[in-house]
Amino acid sequence: MAGSQKTSGLALWSLILGIISVIVIFISPLALILSTVAIILGIISLVSIKKRGLKGKGMAIAGIILGVVSILIFAVINLFLSAAVGNQLAESEGALDRAAQKLE
Repeated sequence: MAGSQKTSGLALWSLILGIISVIVIFISPLALILSTVAIILGIISLVSIKKRGLKGKGMAIAGIILGVVSILIFAVINLFLSAAVGNQLAESEGALDRAAQKLE
């Protein structure tokens, strides 16, 4: 009976952790751990769903996608921050060089 199929708990957790990781990525690097777990649980649940005939394939896929999106957002944020810090350091170094030349 199709109506009595159970939904994969791992798929549900993958989706929940994926959603949380996208929200928390702007606050804490802990989101990287949540994203990774969401991806792993999503993959495991897809295998389980296929073997056992459970429901929840869409939730598992959504959890995987959200986990990947969260990691990509984290990478982009870090790229921009690294570039900004690098530019600031270069400007500071140039100012120190000019100050040192004036002292000579």
